[in-house]
Amino acid sequence: MKDTQIHEGLPEKEIRDFLSSSINDLIFPEKTDDNLSFDNYGYSYSIAHCKQQIEFYQKELKRFESLSAVQTLVKNKGWEEFDVSEWVERTNLKGLCRNFIGTEEEYEKFMKTNKFE
Repeated sequence: MKDTQIHEGLPEKEIRDFLSSSINDLIFPEKTDDNLSFDNYGYSYSIAHCKQQIEFYQKELKRFESLSAVQTLVKNKGWEEFDVSEWVERTNLKGLCRNFIGTEEEYEKFMKTNKFE
């Protein structure tokens, strides 16, 4: 079974898939190559470095605010996040597995139905 199929047959499958993939994307963002060039002209390197750090932390703040919002949506639906990486095939290019999003009862049924336990 692929990780893109773990919510098949459940109500609001698309929402669960979106939340699951969003969690991965927000916890493990793609790395960028933000190299600064060094120069010997006073403070210009330090200024550029500070600007780069400000930009980095603004992105981090937005990432963690988004992750908090996604987790709030999961909780508001009465769902939890369950790690199923040992039992399903990963389809993400980063090598990450989508987690199962649902109630504990739905998770237990998913595990028994697919004979993962």
